[in-house]
Amino acid sequence: EYMGDDGDGDDDDDDESAESNTDSEARKPPPLRYKLASMVRHHGVHATGGHYTTYRVLRPWVHPSALEPWVHASDRAVEPVAADEVFAAEASVLFYHRCA
Repeated sequence: EYMGDDGDGDDDDDDESAESNTDSEARKPPPLRYKLASMVRHHGVHATGGHYTTYRVLRPWVHPSALEPWVHASDRAVEPVAADEVFAAEASVLFYHRCA
C-alpha cells in the first residue's frame, strides 16, 4: 500500500507556529492511499519482441468463489496465481487503485 502526497501542493515541513499548525491539521484532508491493482509483465529480451501478460487483482464481489485474489491473464488463459508469484515478477508497468 502506498501513501501518496495529500494533494494540497504545499511542503509539509514548513515551520509554522503551534496554533496555526493545529488549525491547518484540523482542515487537512486525509492522505491519499493506493493499492496495487494490476501489473504488466514483459516476457522476452527486447521491448520490440516477446510477449506481454498481466497480473490483476480480483475483487471478492466480482468473483466470490476465487481462492486467490490475483489472476494471470495471457492470450490463451486467465488463471488464478498466488500473490508471491505476482510480487516476484519483474513489472514493466504498474497500475494502482485509489482507495476511498
